[in-house]
Amino acid sequence: MSPAFSSWSDFFAMGGYAFFVWLAVAMTVAPLALLA
Repeated sequence: MSPAFSSWSDFFAMGGYAFFVWLAVAMTVAPLALLA
């Protein structure tokens, strides 16, 4: 079983879709954090 990402930089880059992936993460986490 090989890891999906070979390094932390690969993980944060998300295969070139980093902006959209992390924007979606932020839009999900932010409201939850505000409600908590």
